[in-house]
Amino acid sequence: MSAAYRRIVLFVWPVIILSGCLSGSAPTVSSPEDPIPGRRFYRQRLSDPSTRAQTLREGLHSPDPLIRKNALYETIAERGLDGLADIEHLTRDQDPLVQKLMLDYVKTISDPQLRSRLAQDIGAHSADPAVLKAVNSLISTFNYHRPNMRLKDNPTWDHEIETLQTMTLADDTWKILADPVENGHEKKFFAVDYDDRDWKPVRVGGWEHQGLGPYDGVAWYRITFTAPAKGQANAAELHFGAVDEVAWVWLNGTYVSQHDLGADGWDIPFALDITPEIKWGEKNLLVVRVLDSAQQGGIWKPVTLHVLK
Repeated sequence: MSAAYRRIVLFVWPVIILSGCLSGSAPTVSSPEDPIPGRRFYRQRLSDPSTRAQTLREGLHSPDPLIRKNALYETIAERGLDGLADIEHLTRDQDPLVQKLMLDYVKTISDPQLRSRLAQDIGAHSADPAVLKAVNSLISTFNYHRPNMRLKDNPTWDHEIETLQTMTLADDTWKILADPVENGHEKKFFAVDYDDRDWKPVRVGGWEHQGLGPYDGVAWYRITFTAPAKGQANAAELHFGAVDEVAWVWLNGTYVSQHDLGADGWDIPFALDITPEIKWGEKNLLVVRVLDSAQQGGIWKPVTLHVLK
């Protein structure tokens, strides 16, 4: 058995445990009120080599989700990717446990287009947040990356750098929205004209005590601030005291750059040049996408605008 299918076996171990309630010997008729007799009959026929293949085919279309899940597991274990034609319809199954097992199977498919198509089909028929998040991770279109050079690192700048002004962004005007499906970029949460009226107000600090509860995953922040007049400034930077853990930054709808050190970046300050994006003397929209994988998360130290000469 391949490593990929060993992972599937580990994932579906609960299926094997649950299949204990399928065991039995009496071929009795099932009913929606009591599915156990039908499960026993299914298990009996499954153990008979002369009826096993037909039982699996029928089990994949059973109205009982436990039987469908067991038949799916057995088909994967016996036929692997060769069984796709018989189980593909289960990408449209409504049961979350069948969806999760099917998704784990889809992850083993090497063809990226086929893998993406099947995963999207699962997502289109699921309302389970865990399934939707797994689907989005598998087919994610989030690939934002942009290098960022601060004035002090610019090899063409050979003058001393003077900080003309610093301005800490208001602590009490941030807004936040959790993005458990991780598709906020597709909804353009970063856009200037995006309507954020339903987002929750939040202050600088961990988000778990500010309305998101014990949440690990992606959330988006938005804040509007008025920049000072340009005057003699040559550059502008945003200094982040700390973001737990990974941050992607937009200003006025334009992607600026990222702070991505993985989990190790949760308490490390960083700064980004925003000279091309800032609107001097006008209102500016700052949007930050944050990914947290454990414990507290979010923008938990102040963000400061530095005006440089």
